[in-house]
Amino acid sequence: MRFLETLNAIFSILWKLAFLAILVGVLLYGGAIVYGNFFDKPDDLSGYTLPQFDQGAKYAIITANTGNVIYTNSYRREETKIYVDGYWEVSGKEYVYRKGEITLDERTFGRIIIQEL
Repeated sequence: MRFLETLNAIFSILWKLAFLAILVGVLLYGGAIVYGNFFDKPDDLSGYTLPQFDQGAKYAIITANTGNVIYTNSYRREETKIYVDGYWEVSGKEYVYRKGEITLDERTFGRIIIQEL
């Protein structure tokens, strides 16, 4: 009987430690998201150069936090969301045209910059 009590106490401690580790991980991840999306906004893209692109798009859409770029001929903006219907994105080492619609939300991707070409 003593063995089962000891085993139960060990598992109880392990469950508490696992819960604490998960809680700390979630809090750190949440803090990084809040910091990256709301406080660490690059205001100056003067040193940023757009990748070479010659497919004839009118706009470059840049997610400032990651530097990812997609090219498109049309988009529409509603509050924090940007809807792009038909766009070019990098796939491997070249650009591939995607016919579908993509929604970019500044609450998810951080600041989004639209540059006319």
